[in-house]
Amino acid sequence: MVLERILREVIRIGGEIKVGIISAEGGSVKLGMKAPGEVPVHRAEAHQKLDAEGKQGSHRAWKKNA
Repeated sequence: MVLERILREVIRIGGEIKVGIISAEGGSVKLGMKAPGEVPVHRAEAHQKLDAEGKQGSHRAWKKNA
């Protein structure tokens, strides 16, 4: 799935997860996320590292109001 959004628009996933576009400069996009505390939120490379280290249950979710 590919969605196109502009600055400050939000995508909802289910009823409780929101992902918003905070800023976009050059080749970088800053996303804000709001999700329940029990939902882990990781960058893909951090998730892969956790899987490789066998720490799936140990996570730190980074969230920001969207």
